[in-house]
Amino acid sequence: MEQIKEKCPLCDAPIPIADLTANDGWFTCQNCKTEIQLLKYRKPTVRIPVYTLEQAAKILAHS
Repeated sequence: MEQIKEKCPLCDAPIPIADLTANDGWFTCQNCKTEIQLLKYRKPTVRIPVYTLEQAAKILAHS
């Protein structure tokens, strides 16, 4: 496993992180104790629409 040196975006302390890709870039800074996600390691997400029953009934009525 490759060690990656990153800096905490809040306190700018260097942080050795074992594997950011395994946990989608999440880590806890040992200096300021803040839980942070580095966006460059984040996996892309898919947006799923959520409908109320009334909206679903209108959609089904039009199809």
